[in-house]
Amino acid sequence: KMSLKKEIKMKKNHNIITLNCTVKHETEKAYLIEDDMGEAWFPKSAVEVERGRGCASGEPDTVQLPEWMAIDKGII
Repeated sequence: KMSLKKEIKMKKNHNIITLNCTVKHETEKAYLIEDDMGEAWFPKSAVEVERGRGCASGEPDTVQLPEWMAIDKGII
């Protein structure tokens, strides 16, 4: 869950959106996120991820991130 301090800081500067998507890959510093619009890398410092149970269960991953970043990366 997002810390209150981080959430407040992010809300001051950006609208935060929630995407239902798939985290295809994870490195030490980033997630590769895929949705119907395509895929893109996002820094862990800028997003919050809640893992679903995967495709077999029909539960996607949930990602919270700044709206401008999702638009910039072309996934919304």
